[in-house]
Amino acid sequence: MTKGLRKYLFMVLFPFFALYARAKGARKFTGNFHKIRQWYWIDMPECTCSSGKKYFFYIKKGTENKLLINFMGGGVAWDASSASKPALSLFQAIFSGGDFLYTAAVSRLLTFLDGGILERDNPDNPFNDWNIIQIPYATADFHTGNGQISYQDKKGRKKICRFQGEDNLTHVLKKVQELFPNPQQLVIAGESAGGFGCVAQGDRVAKAFPDCDRITVISDGTQLRCPGWKEIAQNVWKTRPELSNCIGENGLLIADWMKRLHRILGDKVQYLHINSPMDETLVPFQSCIQGKGYEVNEESKRDYTNGLQETVRTLVEAIPSYRCFIEEFKANENQTTAHTALGNSERFYKRTEEGVTLAEWIAKAVEGQQVQNVGMKFL
Repeated sequence: MTKGLRKYLFMVLFPFFALYARAKGARKFTGNFHKIRQWYWIDMPECTCSSGKKYFFYIKKGTENKLLINFMGGGVAWDASSASKPALSLFQAIFSGGDFLYTAAVSRLLTFLDGGILERDNPDNPFNDWNIIQIPYATADFHTGNGQISYQDKKGRKKICRFQGEDNLTHVLKKVQELFPNPQQLVIAGESAGGFGCVAQGDRVAKAFPDCDRITVISDGTQLRCPGWKEIAQNVWKTRPELSNCIGENGLLIADWMKRLHRILGDKVQYLHINSPMDETLVPFQSCIQGKGYEVNEESKRDYTNGLQETVRTLVEAIPSYRCFIEEFKANENQTTAHTALGNSERFYKRTEEGVTLAEWIAKAVEGQQVQNVGMKFL
């Protein structure tokens, strides 16, 4: 897509997006929930996006005293070069032709894309009646950073990428505790970068609600092998030492973070892990992070699948309450498979693997029923 065509499409489509978002999108929270299952946003002046823009988060009020905290995804930066490729708006992300590696600002248009676990008034949704917190991701650090890095943009101007994920979460959790202080049940979920974040920060979220002993963690679309993760976490994102010290030399970040979370929270928590065997987004991302270029080829696909095999095998052996759901959905021309599932209504509610939908599988696990690993044949 040429730059001129992208600009033209932006100008033509923006009024329709704006009207649709106004009709269906979030409302500003003024202290009261005037409507059940309506999205609201809360401005957070103490927080910031990586670009320096204002930050806010979303709330949807349910009818039960149960709480789902969902971490959103949107890429990652690991050095000055990757930090120089931000998407500064939702439309830039859509129409940039893919020339970006992370989202650097929060958009109020996102809540009209409420599929999967975020669907409203759907009795098949296990979280239909739950209170839901949607934590936007615009800090390029898997929701864990406390630092910043300088880079030059395409015009040679000096810019700052602010890794503020942990500080943002601190302020969001404080506000959420005020609104929903004692949930009977808690689910900590996330997709892609948010799937890494919900595991990394799962102990902090759980400790914010100390009286809740029914907790489920759901990590969706999380497998990226890179031997440099420990150095990135320590020296680029400036994460808490406990989040970097636990990372091993094999570079299986999600496995190391989930094992750490299990050491803290134990088997009273159900750990659910969702992936596809040759993820169309993570295959080239992993290749890029490893310094091989943003490539989808036989080597990068094989490396990704091998890493996923090792991660799942490690977690099955290490965590008794760990369960995975591997599902081959929409193989593309290059034989890659779909990325995340929690926000994809077709994949979440309709697609079955071994006779069960993802919605059914999660519903059983959240209600304390025994579920099995699904899709191990793909590994």
